[in-house]
Amino acid sequence: MSKPRTIEGRWWIHGDDKPPCFGILSLDSESLVLAAKNLQDCTPEEFWNTFLQKAQVSEVIHGQDKDKCDITLFGCSCRQSSPSIGLDSYHIGSLAGITNFRGNSWNEPRFQAARVNYTFLGEWLNRRFIEETKLDGDSMTVKFKFGDSLEFNPNASVRLKIERKTTATFPLNKFLAEEEYSVWFLFAELKSAEEIRKKYIPVFLRLLCLLTGERVFTEEISLFESNPFPGENVETPKPCELLFRNGGHTKEKTRVSYMLAHFCEIESSFDLILKRWFECDERMRPVLDLYFAVLSNRDANYQVVFLLLAHALEVYHARSSRFSSTERPEEAHEERLKMIFESTPERYKSWLKYKLKFSNQKTLNDRLRDILDLCRDETQRLASGIENFADKVRDSRNYYTHYSEKLLLEGNVVDGPELVRIRFIVEDLLKICLLKEIGIQGRPIERILAQSGATKFVHLDAPPSPKTDDPKILS
Repeated sequence: MSKPRTIEGRWWIHGDDKPPCFGILSLDSESLVLAAKNLQDCTPEEFWNTFLQKAQVSEVIHGQDKDKCDITLFGCSCRQSSPSIGLDSYHIGSLAGITNFRGNSWNEPRFQAARVNYTFLGEWLNRRFIEETKLDGDSMTVKFKFGDSLEFNPNASVRLKIERKTTATFPLNKFLAEEEYSVWFLFAELKSAEEIRKKYIPVFLRLLCLLTGERVFTEEISLFESNPFPGENVETPKPCELLFRNGGHTKEKTRVSYMLAHFCEIESSFDLILKRWFECDERMRPVLDLYFAVLSNRDANYQVVFLLLAHALEVYHARSSRFSSTERPEEAHEERLKMIFESTPERYKSWLKYKLKFSNQKTLNDRLRDILDLCRDETQRLASGIENFADKVRDSRNYYTHYSEKLLLEGNVVDGPELVRIRFIVEDLLKICLLKEIGIQGRPIERILAQSGATKFVHLDAPPSPKTDDPKILS
């Protein structure tokens, strides 16, 4: 999220060639809105001649705050206007903004680096910032690490630095030390704000979601037009903060013991994991979109959530290099089709060709079997006590997609508590597949299995537990 605030200043809402007006930019959890007012002196005739044009504002609005620092707003539209002879008022919505920046396009490559603060990043890293403690009589000496960073190279276009800054203060005879963790994206070529926000920032956010088991948010995004690190640039550039509506936030702290994969467990291979994740994000973007849609909306109907997860598992099979999406090699399939078409009457050929267009693609049943075979041991533990697990996943997915009465009569469609349990099993299975895809095995996967085995499902319609001191039970 961007921190809520208000910015007063001058804004050229009708274009740089028109006079500016005073306005206050307000950013909160729901909107980025500019309330602008323009004093003017015009005749009634002039007012009516320009009445309709005044409601139109520039899609890109330049402004300056009270310190004359540039601000650019993108995706602007006038939601409400109140023109009058002496004072025009505007309520302007904006999709995004950038402080300390003047530009004309959201897609213009201008930035060499970006710094992002993610929620749960510090908890996931869980790195000690106390370097040494020493007891000397009645006093104790504590030595802190005030600067610490890790560097990784996920691909040729970007370097990543995870940086920690420790700030010490002494309020009222006390000592306080605060940590701030940031992820730096250092680009080989200039990038636009659009590309940074959509292509790079979410990639690390989604990895952090997977490894922590939590929904992660961005707290602050700063863009830099040149490289800000000492030795790489003579003068430290001024950050350009990206302003956008709050996508969500959390004040809760997650317990390290609840995370799926702690940084200390994968630190030695994290550079390789990061490389695989960036490649995985490009190849499996639809899978991740479906999975994180579930993670972002835990309150959705459980049947809808099950469908999204089942679909994600199916697409995972299609996008993973571990599986083949076809029943036969394409050459063999084409030869088979040729023989079928040669023996088919002419009037049926076009119909048959349409019906057999995707006949070589594996069915949902085949894809599920392949995945369950790959994760045989994990599936046996996750689905313990559920008969015909694969059949129930397949038929339930097809039923809640097409609602076929015939399929319902076959007996494998589940609902209620059993579907809720299967929905969590499918999610755990998908997480295991994603971890294996980037080379994470061992304790993180065992942790998923242990958490699943320890899960107890409680339902509103469950009967009350009998009390041992109830006379009816004792008699």
